[in-house]
Amino acid sequence: MRTIYDDWRIRRAQMDGVELLPRCSDQARILDFLISRYADDPAAQAPARSQSSTVFFNTRAIAAGDRDATRVAADAHRRARTILTRMADLNLQADVGAPGRRAKVEPEAPQKPRVSKLRCWSKWSRECDQTDQFVAHCKAELARFQKLLEADWAVLKDVLDCALWGWPLKAQLSDILDVLVHCAEPDITRLLLNHWASGDYPAVQPQLETYLRTNDVGAEVLRGDLAKTCAFERTRAARLLGKLGSLQDIALLQDLLAQPNMQAFSLERSVYVSAIEELAGMTVRERMTG
Repeated sequence: MRTIYDDWRIRRAQMDGVELLPRCSDQARILDFLISRYADDPAAQAPARSQSSTVFFNTRAIAAGDRDATRVAADAHRRARTILTRMADLNLQADVGAPGRRAKVEPEAPQKPRVSKLRCWSKWSRECDQTDQFVAHCKAELARFQKLLEADWAVLKDVLDCALWGWPLKAQLSDILDVLVHCAEPDITRLLLNHWASGDYPAVQPQLETYLRTNDVGAEVLRGDLAKTCAFERTRAARLLGKLGSLQDIALLQDLLAQPNMQAFSLERSVYVSAIEELAGMTVRERMTG
C-alpha cells in the first residue's frame, strides 16, 4: 500500500531527476517541508488518494477525480448497456393503437411520491413549532427508507433557513445539520458552504464548519469544483479546499499544478500553492523563509 508519505517522497525524487524549473521551486519547497514535518506522524501513513505519474492529462475532470468519466472500453459498454436497457423498458409496441394512429411515445406522468401518513408538517411546524418532532421524523424516515419525501425536503429547507436566521425554534441547528449529513444532499451542502465561506451567519459559523468537515461533505463538493471551466470557480474552490481539505488533497492540487495550462505564473497557480501550504500546516514564517 502506498501511503501519503510515500507519495510525497516519490514526487520529490522525480523532481530531483529533472531540471527544476523556477515555477516548480515552490512545490519542491513544500514537499521538503512535508517530508521533514510528517516523518513520524501517523496522519501521513494513510493510503494515498492518487498515484504520482509523469503522464499529464489535458482535462481537469480526470485530475480532479471525476468518477463518471468514460476512460476505457468497459465504461463505454456499461453506459451503452444501461441506455439500451432503458429503451427496452419503454416497450413502444405496447402503446401502438389502431392502424392509422401514432404511437404514444410521450413519457407517462410521474407517479406521485408516497404520501406521509403524518399531519402536514409545514403547517404544524409554523403554527405549533413542533420542529423538534419534525426533525425526529426525518431521522426515522432516513433510517427506514434512506431518503426523504419531497414534501419533507421542502419543510426541512424551510426549518433550516429559519434556524440560520436565529428564529427561536425547538429544533436545534446541530440536529438539523445531522439530518442533512445523512442525506448527503449536494445542493444543501453547496448552500451551506457558500454561507460559511461568505460569513453570512456569524453566530453559527462554527456549526457550519463542523457540518462541512463531517464525513468530508464540504471538501468533496470543492474537489468537484476544481474541474469547472471557469477559472474564478476553480480558484475559489482551491482556496476553500485549503481550509476544509486534508493531507490527501495535497497530491490532487499538485497534479493540477503539473498540467500544461498551469505552468505559467498566474493568480490561480498562486492560490493552489497557498492552499497546499495551508493543508501542509506551514506557518507564515515557514512560507516566507522556505
